[in-house]
This record gives sequence, structure tokens and C-alpha cells, in this order.
Amino acid sequence: LLDAQIITRRAGRALPANPRQVRLLYEVMGRHRVRSKFLYVTDGGHVENLGLLELLRRRCTTIVCLDAAGGSTTRFSTLGEAVALAATMLNVAIDIDPSEMGRVADGANACDHVTGTIRYPDGTEGRLVYGKALVTATAPWDVRAYATKDDRFPVHPTTDQLFGGETFDAYQSLGRCVGARCAAAATATTASASPPPQAPAGITDIRVRDVAATSDPT
Repeated sequence: LLDAQIITRRAGRALPANPRQVRLLYEVMGRHRVRSKFLYVTDGGHVENLGLLELLRRRCTTIVCLDAAGGSTTRFSTLGEAVALAATMLNVAIDIDPSEMGRVADGANACDHVTGTIRYPDGTEGRLVYGKALVTATAPWDVRAYATKDDRFPVHPTTDQLFGGETFDAYQSLGRCVGARCAAAATATTASASPPPQAPAGITDIRVRDVAATSDPT
């Protein structure tokens, strides 16, 4: 709901700043009216928690998706839900397998991102780079050091968000590392998918004629 400290105006009348707790019942029952005095604002997590669906709806061909959901470092149900919704709601097929990310050895995950393929109904293909906040053997040292003393890191539940300074710094450092690697993967994928630059037609024609003249036995 709108910030309780803001007073807006509609039709020349000042609205009360506090929407009251009864509005929570509207949320539970899904009864938000178009002409309501208050605007209901949500992050979309009640539909799909990655924001992937709306990017697919816009038919993006290169998508970097970062998963900071809590719960597990070996299961990727949030991604699975998004892939299923993309197929049923948009008829978009996503071919991706994050299983490699779930392998754990010596307390560290094998990798923190994978790349998949997006196929739109009209045949257009795209790339999806999926990254998750995971501690790998190549993560920054301070991140690995913190992980040794906090068993819940980096998957603290959303009910526990009152982090201390050290916990916040560890998450921030890990997020920067995973984000940079995903960005590099997306850039590399885009670059490899681009065709090599072609020489001007005139130069190419000259080279072809030279080769033909050289190979002519007469």
C-alpha cells in the first residue's frame, strides 16, 4: 500500500494517510478494485520470484537472471517454477540445467551460474544466464571465511533479514562476484554469437581475382 506518511489528492479531496489494516483482507481475498482510493504495489513475488516472466513477455534475447532466494544451495525450485510458468503462460521453452551448480565438495558449490537457451513461439532464440548466490571455491576469500562460521549463509530465510554488518558485507561481496561472472558470461555469449566482421566487397573481389589469376596455368 502507499506510504502512510503521504497524503494524496483525488477529485479535489484529501485522502486519509492511513489505509487501515482492513486493506490486508483485500489482499488476502484478491479484491483490489480499479477505482480504489489506494494503489496496491507489489514486487511480483506472489506470481514468480525472479522477474524472469516479464522479461520473456518482452521477448528479450539476452537475459541475466540472479537468484537470491533462501532455502537451499542444492535445489533450484524458484527457477523451475519460472520455467514452468514461461511454458504455460507464454509458450516459451527454456532449456537449462542448473544441476552442476548443486554439486557440493568440501563445503563449496561447483559453480554459481549456468547458461541456457530460450525458444520463443516464432522460432526466435535467446540466451538465459542464471546465477545464484552460492559460495564456490573461487569466491572471494572473505566470503568463504564468513561461510565457515555461519551455516545458514548464503541462504538465510526471508524471515531473518536483520543482518549485522559482517553478514551484510558478506552478502554484498558475494552478490558482486556472482553478478560480475554472470555479466561476463552474457557478454561472452553475445560476442560468440555475433558473426565475424566481413571485408568490403571490393577488396574481397580483388583477392578472388588474384587467386584465380595465380592458379591459371596459362
